[in-house]
Amino acid sequence: MKNLFWVATNLYGKLFGWPFLAPVHHAVISFSLHGLGYGNMYREKWTGEEWFLKNILAPTKPEVIFDVGANVGSYSAMLIKYTAAKIYAFEPNPSSYQRLLALPERVIKVQSAVSDSTGLATLHYKFDFDGKASLDSRVRKGNTVEVALTTLEAFSNVNDIQKIDYVKIDTEGFEREVISGLGLLRPKFIQFEFNINHLQRNCTFHEISELLPEYIFYRLLPNGWLRINQETFIDNIFIFSNIVAVKK
Repeated sequence: MKNLFWVATNLYGKLFGWPFLAPVHHAVISFSLHGLGYGNMYREKWTGEEWFLKNILAPTKPEVIFDVGANVGSYSAMLIKYTAAKIYAFEPNPSSYQRLLALPERVIKVQSAVSDSTGLATLHYKFDFDGKASLDSRVRKGNTVEVALTTLEAFSNVNDIQKIDYVKIDTEGFEREVISGLGLLRPKFIQFEFNINHLQRNCTFHEISELLPEYIFYRLLPNGWLRINQETFIDNIFIFSNIVAVKK
């Protein structure tokens, strides 16, 4: 069957591999990638995040959740809706952090960036409440501000947090470092974004997966999730997607 598919695809390329048909092929690829969970942005119902919280996370009754890269609190608000957990919301951008303060008390607000080391770092952003602020100037240019820096392991040790049920990471290309900074902590679920920022930082999904050998991986779809394989090229495409690592 694989040989037949290989022959069929190569024959298709021979018959239709003309430059003037390139826009058609690009359109087909774009539609197909959206169906595989790539590029579905802006609304939680489109990204699959709300589906995951309602159907997968909530039934496990999580008690402690880390929202890393909380921005103005939209994701934390969804966590409040679907869980009764204590939520730690990490956000280094001063303007975005001020918005977080409006969330209920069970959301513990932490004004700090998260990576694989502690100390201070430079945050790059274009405007107040910038949801794409990054610690890497290749990812975001414009204004800068010095921010505190911690690791999830160090933060948990200082605050005597023994167990984390779920970690959501949206750090504009620094997902690898945040996961590395977990140390020996192993939450049941880890959700992280994978996108063009990782190409700019020379980081593949395969590289991130090697930090989590005891996990299996899924890409969120608008109406479910799809088991993915970090060894294949189709699952290492640098287009926005939400990946969930589930501890075996």
